[in-house]
Amino acid sequence: MSNSKRLIRSAVLGIVDGIAVVALRPDWAQLARDVTAPHRWLDRVGADQAALTLALAALWCVAVWLAVGLGAIAAAALPGRVGGLARRVAGRVLPAVVLRAVAGVAGLGVLVAPVAPAVAG
Repeated sequence: MSNSKRLIRSAVLGIVDGIAVVALRPDWAQLARDVTAPHRWLDRVGADQAALTLALAALWCVAVWLAVGLGAIAAAALPGRVGGLARRVAGRVLPAVVLRAVAGVAGLGVLVAPVAPAVAG
């Protein structure tokens, strides 16, 4: 894939991700109140909804990271100091984070796999 096509693709993905990040942001104030009184929160919404809320907040953080990462990749094609800085950010920060995220997801999968049949039954 050519550099310009990759840049356009990264920019479009970054814009779409950015729109999703803004539209789907969690209510951090409510989440903070809920987390400070977890027993009341669980009694009010149930464990499933509380877990879903926490998972969505975590996924939102991942989406923010992805938007920033895609923006750095797109900006890396710019000339001059801005492009150089973006290349350094994309080259140094993103691969380490991606590797940690993949390792974390794989580790979570290994931990959850034995529990899944018991929960399904």
